[in-house]
Amino acid sequence: MKIFVLLLAIVAVTQAAETVSAQNLVKDLMKDYLKEVDPGSTNMTLSIVYMCAELSRYTLQLTSKVMESYMWHDSRLTWDPSKYEGIQQIRYPANKIWTPDFKLYNAQSEPESRDEVNAVIMANGTVIWIPMVTYSTYCEPGREKGDSVVCMLQLGSWTYDANTLRLDTRDLDTTSMYLDTCPYVITDPKVDVKTKVYPCCPDPYSSLFVRFGVHHRL
Repeated sequence: MKIFVLLLAIVAVTQAAETVSAQNLVKDLMKDYLKEVDPGSTNMTLSIVYMCAELSRYTLQLTSKVMESYMWHDSRLTWDPSKYEGIQQIRYPANKIWTPDFKLYNAQSEPESRDEVNAVIMANGTVIWIPMVTYSTYCEPGREKGDSVVCMLQLGSWTYDANTLRLDTRDLDTTSMYLDTCPYVITDPKVDVKTKVYPCCPDPYSSLFVRFGVHHRL
Protein backbone atom coordinates (compact mmCIF):
# COMPACT_ATOMS: atom_id res chain seq x y z
CA MET A 1 0.00 0.00 0.00
CA LYS A 2 2.84 2.39 0.88
CA ILE A 3 4.51 1.68 -2.47
CA PHE A 4 1.23 2.43 -4.29
CA VAL A 5 0.83 5.72 -2.43
CA LEU A 6 4.47 6.59 -3.19
CA LEU A 7 3.93 5.89 -6.89
CA LEU A 8 0.85 8.10 -6.91
CA ALA A 9 2.83 10.88 -5.28
CA ILE A 10 5.62 10.55 -7.85
CA VAL A 11 3.09 10.69 -10.70
CA ALA A 12 1.42 13.76 -9.18
CA VAL A 13 4.76 15.55 -8.80
CA THR A 14 5.77 14.66 -12.35
CA GLN A 15 2.46 15.89 -13.78
CA ALA A 16 2.73 19.12 -11.79
CA ALA A 17 6.27 19.68 -13.08
CA GLU A 18 5.14 19.07 -16.67
CA THR A 19 2.24 21.50 -16.23
CA VAL A 20 4.53 24.21 -14.90
CA SER A 21 6.98 23.59 -17.74
CA ALA A 22 4.16 23.78 -20.29
CA GLN A 23 3.01 27.09 -18.81
CA ASN A 24 6.55 28.47 -18.91
CA LEU A 25 6.98 27.23 -22.47
CA VAL A 26 3.83 28.98 -23.69
CA LYS A 27 4.79 32.19 -21.88
CA ASP A 28 8.25 32.14 -23.47
CA LEU A 29 6.94 31.36 -26.97
CA MET A 30 4.26 34.04 -26.91
CA LYS A 31 6.22 36.75 -25.09
CA ASP A 32 7.04 38.72 -28.26
CA TYR A 33 4.92 36.80 -30.75
CA LEU A 34 2.60 38.77 -33.04
CA LYS A 35 0.07 36.66 -34.93
CA GLU A 36 -0.45 39.52 -37.38
CA VAL A 37 3.08 38.96 -38.68
CA ASP A 38 3.66 35.99 -40.99
CA PRO A 39 6.51 33.51 -40.42
CA GLY A 40 8.22 34.47 -43.68
CA SER A 41 8.80 32.23 -46.66
CA THR A 42 7.67 28.69 -45.86
CA ASN A 43 6.43 25.48 -47.44
CA MET A 44 2.68 25.09 -47.03
CA THR A 45 1.27 21.58 -47.28
CA LEU A 46 -2.49 21.42 -47.75
CA SER A 47 -4.64 18.32 -47.89
CA ILE A 48 -8.40 17.81 -47.78
CA VAL A 49 -10.28 15.00 -46.07
CA TYR A 50 -13.87 14.69 -47.29
CA MET A 51 -16.53 13.83 -44.71
CA CYS A 52 -19.74 14.28 -46.70
CA ALA A 53 -20.94 15.56 -50.07
CA GLU A 54 -24.56 16.62 -50.50
CA LEU A 55 -25.83 17.58 -53.95
CA SER A 56 -28.99 19.37 -55.08
CA ARG A 57 -30.03 17.62 -58.28
CA TYR A 58 -32.05 20.68 -59.31
CA THR A 59 -29.42 23.41 -58.93
CA LEU A 60 -26.29 21.18 -58.92
CA GLN A 61 -25.15 23.02 -55.80
CA LEU A 62 -22.69 20.92 -53.82
CA THR A 63 -22.36 21.26 -50.06
CA SER A 64 -19.12 19.70 -48.86
CA LYS A 65 -18.19 18.98 -45.26
CA VAL A 66 -14.43 18.58 -45.08
CA MET A 67 -11.40 18.74 -42.84
CA GLU A 68 -8.57 20.87 -44.16
CA SER A 69 -5.09 19.90 -43.03
CA TYR A 70 -2.40 22.60 -43.13
CA MET A 71 1.25 22.14 -42.21
CA TRP A 72 3.96 24.81 -42.25
CA HIS A 73 7.01 26.02 -40.35
CA ASP A 74 7.20 29.02 -38.03
CA SER A 75 10.72 29.61 -36.72
CA ARG A 76 9.35 31.77 -33.90
CA LEU A 77 7.64 28.71 -32.42
CA THR A 78 10.70 26.58 -31.67
CA TRP A 79 12.17 25.47 -28.36
CA ASP A 80 14.68 23.13 -26.75
CA PRO A 81 12.66 20.28 -25.16
CA SER A 82 15.43 19.61 -22.61
CA LYS A 83 14.64 22.98 -21.00
CA TYR A 84 10.94 22.17 -20.61
CA GLU A 85 10.72 18.66 -19.10
CA GLY A 86 11.16 17.06 -22.52
CA ILE A 87 7.98 18.56 -24.01
CA GLN A 88 8.00 17.82 -27.74
CA GLN A 89 4.69 19.42 -28.75
CA ILE A 90 1.91 21.62 -27.44
CA ARG A 91 -1.69 22.29 -28.42
CA TYR A 92 -2.52 25.95 -28.72
CA PRO A 93 -5.56 27.90 -30.00
CA ALA A 94 -5.03 28.52 -33.71
CA ASN A 95 -6.69 31.92 -33.48
CA LYS A 96 -3.79 33.11 -31.31
CA ILE A 97 -1.06 32.35 -33.85
CA TRP A 98 -0.54 33.20 -37.52
CA THR A 99 -2.54 30.95 -39.86
CA PRO A 100 -2.75 31.02 -43.67
CA ASP A 101 -5.52 33.08 -45.26
CA PHE A 102 -6.76 30.39 -47.64
CA LYS A 103 -10.07 30.90 -49.41
CA LEU A 104 -12.29 28.82 -51.64
CA TYR A 105 -12.04 30.87 -54.83
CA ASN A 106 -15.14 29.38 -56.44
CA ALA A 107 -17.39 29.55 -53.37
CA GLN A 108 -21.06 30.15 -54.17
CA SER A 109 -22.21 31.47 -50.79
CA GLU A 110 -20.93 33.49 -47.86
CA PRO A 111 -17.20 33.09 -47.15
CA GLU A 112 -16.51 29.75 -45.52
CA SER A 113 -15.72 29.80 -41.81
CA ARG A 114 -13.22 27.44 -40.24
CA ASP A 115 -13.85 25.97 -36.81
CA GLU A 116 -11.85 27.45 -33.96
CA VAL A 117 -9.71 24.46 -33.08
CA ASN A 118 -6.27 24.04 -31.57
CA ALA A 119 -3.13 23.86 -33.65
CA VAL A 120 -0.43 21.35 -32.79
CA ILE A 121 3.00 22.99 -32.53
CA MET A 122 6.17 20.87 -32.60
CA ALA A 123 9.45 21.79 -30.93
CA ASN A 124 11.09 22.26 -34.35
CA GLY A 125 8.53 24.90 -35.34
CA THR A 126 6.27 22.69 -37.42
CA VAL A 127 2.63 23.74 -37.08
CA ILE A 128 -0.29 21.45 -37.93
CA TRP A 129 -3.78 22.93 -38.14
CA ILE A 130 -6.83 20.83 -39.06
CA PRO A 131 -10.01 22.92 -39.06
CA MET A 132 -13.41 21.66 -40.20
CA VAL A 133 -15.15 23.73 -42.86
CA THR A 134 -18.19 23.63 -45.14
CA TYR A 135 -17.83 24.49 -48.84
CA SER A 136 -20.64 25.54 -51.14
CA THR A 137 -19.98 25.30 -54.90
CA TYR A 138 -21.76 24.51 -58.15
CA CYS A 139 -21.06 21.48 -60.31
CA GLU A 140 -21.42 20.72 -64.01
CA PRO A 141 -23.71 18.03 -65.41
CA GLY A 142 -22.12 14.90 -66.88
CA ARG A 143 -21.92 14.57 -70.66
CA GLU A 144 -24.16 11.52 -70.78
CA LYS A 145 -27.43 10.85 -68.96
CA GLY A 146 -26.73 9.06 -65.70
CA ASP A 147 -23.12 10.26 -65.52
CA SER A 148 -21.72 11.69 -62.31
CA VAL A 149 -21.82 15.46 -62.11
CA VAL A 150 -18.38 17.05 -62.33
CA CYS A 151 -17.29 19.29 -59.44
CA MET A 152 -14.23 21.46 -58.86
CA LEU A 153 -12.65 23.22 -55.89
CA GLN A 154 -10.03 25.95 -56.10
CA LEU A 155 -8.28 26.87 -52.86
CA GLY A 156 -5.49 29.36 -52.39
CA SER A 157 -4.07 32.13 -50.26
CA TRP A 158 -5.78 35.48 -50.64
CA THR A 159 -2.68 37.63 -50.13
CA TYR A 160 0.45 35.44 -50.05
CA ASP A 161 2.17 34.79 -53.36
CA ALA A 162 3.88 31.59 -54.45
CA ASN A 163 7.29 32.94 -53.47
CA THR A 164 6.17 33.26 -49.85
CA LEU A 165 3.91 30.21 -49.53
CA ARG A 166 5.29 27.32 -51.57
CA LEU A 167 2.17 25.23 -51.88
CA ASP A 168 2.34 21.44 -51.80
CA THR A 169 -0.49 18.95 -51.53
CA ARG A 170 -1.50 15.34 -51.03
CA ASP A 171 -4.15 13.25 -52.72
CA LEU A 172 -7.76 13.99 -51.84
CA ASP A 173 -8.85 11.65 -49.02
CA THR A 174 -12.42 10.49 -49.72
CA THR A 175 -12.50 7.30 -47.65
CA SER A 176 -10.91 7.46 -44.18
CA MET A 177 -13.47 9.86 -42.65
CA TYR A 178 -16.32 9.70 -45.16
CA LEU A 179 -19.70 9.17 -43.52
CA ASP A 180 -21.72 6.11 -44.56
CA THR A 181 -24.91 8.14 -44.04
CA CYS A 182 -24.07 10.58 -46.86
CA PRO A 183 -26.36 9.98 -49.85
CA TYR A 184 -23.65 10.87 -52.39
CA VAL A 185 -20.17 9.52 -53.03
CA ILE A 186 -17.09 11.04 -54.68
CA THR A 187 -15.42 9.38 -57.66
CA ASP A 188 -12.20 9.79 -59.63
CA PRO A 189 -10.63 12.70 -57.71
CA LYS A 190 -7.75 14.57 -59.36
CA VAL A 191 -5.57 17.01 -57.42
CA ASP A 192 -3.15 19.54 -58.86
CA VAL A 193 -1.32 22.73 -57.85
CA LYS A 194 -1.31 25.50 -60.46
CA THR A 195 0.41 28.87 -60.41
CA LYS A 196 -0.99 31.95 -62.12
CA VAL A 197 -0.25 35.65 -62.43
CA TYR A 198 -3.39 37.75 -61.95
CA PRO A 199 -4.00 41.23 -63.45
CA CYS A 200 -3.93 42.80 -59.98
CA CYS A 201 -0.47 41.69 -58.98
CA PRO A 202 2.98 41.10 -60.52
CA ASP A 203 3.79 37.99 -58.46
CA PRO A 204 2.44 34.49 -59.17
CA TYR A 205 -0.12 32.89 -56.85
CA SER A 206 -0.54 29.16 -56.30
CA SER A 207 -3.88 27.41 -55.97
CA LEU A 208 -4.96 23.89 -55.19
CA PHE A 209 -7.35 22.52 -57.82
CA VAL A 210 -9.46 19.47 -57.00
CA ARG A 211 -11.70 17.93 -59.66
CA PHE A 212 -13.98 14.95 -59.00
CA GLY A 213 -17.28 13.32 -59.82
CA VAL A 214 -20.29 13.04 -57.50
CA HIS A 215 -23.07 10.51 -57.86
CA HIS A 216 -25.86 9.12 -55.74
CA ARG A 217 -24.89 6.19 -53.54
CA LEU A 218 -26.11 2.91 -55.03
